[in-house]
Amino acid sequence: MKTLFWLLLLVSPLALGADLATVAVRMTTLPLERYFDGTVEAVHMSTVSAETSGRVQEILVDVGDKVPAGTVILRLVSTEQRQQLNQAEAARTEARANLDVESNNYQRARELLDRKLISKSDFDRAQGNYNTAKARLASAEAALKSARQRLSYTEVRAPYGGVVSARHVELGEAVTPGTPLMSGFDPDSLRVETD
Repeated sequence: MKTLFWLLLLVSPLALGADLATVAVRMTTLPLERYFDGTVEAVHMSTVSAETSGRVQEILVDVGDKVPAGTVILRLVSTEQRQQLNQAEAARTEARANLDVESNNYQRARELLDRKLISKSDFDRAQGNYNTAKARLASAEAALKSARQRLSYTEVRAPYGGVVSARHVELGEAVTPGTPLMSGFDPDSLRVETD
């Protein structure tokens, strides 16, 4: 600590004698307007991409069209997705019927076990079949939900209201997940980028 004190005492006279740059301050009037080069861009702009594979069946809007949020802007052929949905609905119906049968078997087994007319292992088997049937129904419900979601991907909707700025596909063109379909922007929310 003492060393630092002595060092500061030695350095401070040197710093006082050093020539420092000075600047004169004066008042000036600046113009009310200043011009800058810049770019006007939308705050909200995006490109909508395909979330499922298919062929472009219908293009409902084109470049320059004003589109409200949630409007269907493009449809894909949905034959494959509809078949998957039908299969999922059939699987759920089958799983529900199987659960009804296994539920009845389980209830009968419980009554018979209470009256000591079946063994514990027979009851456990009936209970296991019932639990398996419940799980299969839950799995079929999840598969049905997923199939409905995939079908909904065949109708491409505008994520927000705005103007279509580019169309990236043509009628009849095959698309896969990630293929850009259309671009758009919200003209009500703009900003200027400048240096």
